[in-house]
Amino acid sequence: ILGPVFGSTQQAVAPYLKQQGIPWFSFLGAGSALATDGSAFIWPGADELTAAPLGEYAATDLGYTKIATLAPDYAYGQDVISGAVDAFEAGGGEVVQQQWVPLGTTDMLQYATNMDTSADALLMWLVPSDAAAFVREYRNLGIDVPLLMFQGVFDPTFQEIGSELVGEIGLNEYNPGLDNAANDAFLAAYAAAYDGIPNQTTAFAYTVLQAIIAGAEASGGDMSLEGLRQALA
Repeated sequence: ILGPVFGSTQQAVAPYLKQQGIPWFSFLGAGSALATDGSAFIWPGADELTAAPLGEYAATDLGYTKIATLAPDYAYGQDVISGAVDAFEAGGGEVVQQQWVPLGTTDMLQYATNMDTSADALLMWLVPSDAAAFVREYRNLGIDVPLLMFQGVFDPTFQEIGSELVGEIGLNEYNPGLDNAANDAFLAAYAAAYDGIPNQTTAFAYTVLQAIIAGAEASGGDMSLEGLRQALA
């Protein structure tokens, strides 16, 4: 199975897929337990681990001592913030505020208004459209606390608000400007099939399908959980 994408949905179906011995592939992360105790193959990595470098960078490279956080209140948002916060605190930092956005919330003004401006930075992750709405409210209020954006805001949403993010720092696992043979091949394949600019979601899906095909070939067609684990290892 390819997917599901959202963390809460992954948690709902993972026990059944484990019970049935059905391998499933995530192409936008997942909680580490779904792979170690379940039947998942996670790309680009476990949620907690992919966000950790941003917390470490804030504490060690930027020298921040206090941060606030903002994320949606469900499995993925909680996992990535937890990973970043743990790394930030390990570097000697303190979290002074955490705001959790219920799924389905459209009014981002309240979260910008409630921001603790004593923080050195706001470490955040929201889905791109919500992130865009929040940044607009943030700018309209004139808040000057720097943003640390896990996954940033990728295209096509970035094209709408890119000028409002100049100077901010983000961590992203993919950028179409990467200069290597694998990305060149992906860009060519994408351009042949679609209009527009590829983003990390399309790059991850492309990469995961390559892994599935490689696993099937290396296992001689054995698509069982153990067959794929051995082949992909």
